[in-house]
Amino acid sequence: MADKFADSLFKKEDPRPTAEQRAVYFGSAFLVTLVPLYLFISIFDLSFSGNFVVLFVVTVFSALIMTFAYHNVAHTLKQRLQQDREASLSNAYKGGKNKADSQEDRKRALQLQLALTAKESVSFSILYNNVLFLLLVLVFGFFVMGNATPASNYVLTVTLSAASLTLFSAFSLKN
Repeated sequence: MADKFADSLFKKEDPRPTAEQRAVYFGSAFLVTLVPLYLFISIFDLSFSGNFVVLFVVTVFSALIMTFAYHNVAHTLKQRLQQDREASLSNAYKGGKNKADSQEDRKRALQLQLALTAKESVSFSILYNNVLFLLLVLVFGFFVMGNATPASNYVLTVTLSAASLTLFSAFSLKN
């Protein structure tokens, strides 16, 4: 009975992000895509007032692309952690004396574990993707397209970094 409960929790899980997750992903992605904007305005003398529309569109578009990367990494990590932790949780509750109490405790522990695993996977995903995005921005912005005009350098750097990040995270789904 308890194994059926755990299996039903894993099978019901929808791979699409919830509205709350999307808001967290987009907010984090938008903030992290503002960092290259500051970098390009201060170091490369990119004109903010002359390129406002382009900068805004590229920043929002890149943040939207990055939300997919956040969710891909978080979902993959959550699935892996849940499988490992489910096995350890079922081993911990095998030798219970009172089956009804043990099963109820196991359900509560499993629900708590699922909530903590989801929070951990989202936190790690945001950290991992932000670090990788900023590293890609530095590589593309300074080394690959360092001689381009500031506006085109910004557009290509931020867009390619976000697209590469999402592509990397899509490959992590297959592993």
